[in-house]
Amino acid sequence: MTGTKIKRIREMLGKTQEEIAEKLSLTAQAYGRMERGETSITTDRLEKIANALGVNTDEIMKFDGSKFQISGNSNNGEASENGVQFNLNIYESDRAIEILKETISNQQEEIKYLHKQIEKLTDLLLKKTDTI
Repeated sequence: MTGTKIKRIREMLGKTQEEIAEKLSLTAQAYGRMERGETSITTDRLEKIANALGVNTDEIMKFDGSKFQISGNSNNGEASENGVQFNLNIYESDRAIEILKETISNQQEEIKYLHKQIEKLTDLLLKKTDTI
């Protein structure tokens, strides 16, 4: 989950895995494994990633991808995500929209999954009360 948050923040900032990996003295492959959740991220590593992205660790942990605003003051819109400042130019805004649509889709899938889990638990509880 933390890796996904880091990936979305990185993409919103218009940074590549290679750029962040270089700042961390890692290969792009090693950094990519962290974003995919294949490698655990220590607190120390999270701080270094946050610094490389120009945010703090708290902003990464609180990031949920659901709040995104772009000011209309200039061609370089300034976007804010839970207090994290992103500089997006007009061309990057399409990518930000794609990311937000993906986030919504993922959250909808998670909601469906949770509804199924609730149904299963309800069924189990009903069966258990029937046997009492």
